[in-house]
Amino acid sequence: MWFWIWFVLVLAALAGAVLLGRSLWRRVKSTTRAAGEALGSLDRLAEKIDALEGVPVGPEPRPVDVFADSAARHDLAELVASRRTARRSRRRARYEADADRYEQWRHIDL
Repeated sequence: MWFWIWFVLVLAALAGAVLLGRSLWRRVKSTTRAAGEALGSLDRLAEKIDALEGVPVGPEPRPVDVFADSAARHDLAELVASRRTARRSRRRARYEADADRYEQWRHIDL
């Protein structure tokens, strides 16, 4: 009687080991396949990066001329001043909008 009980237990353990091994084998195959696809994607990405290596990203920087004539310095000073004025006006408008929104929120009765 004990022989048959142990025989059934060993067969069940072997069947469980076979099922576990099959599951692990399938996972290894799918992981290997995914790794191969990832390497292919990385290769394509590397090719695209190499193709875009010489393409400029933004506008060319303005050359700095320390000994420029006064007209060029004046034009540059006007450009800087206009950009500064625009930046300050945007900041002022943003602060006013934030203050208005804060006033609206203050009057909400919760």
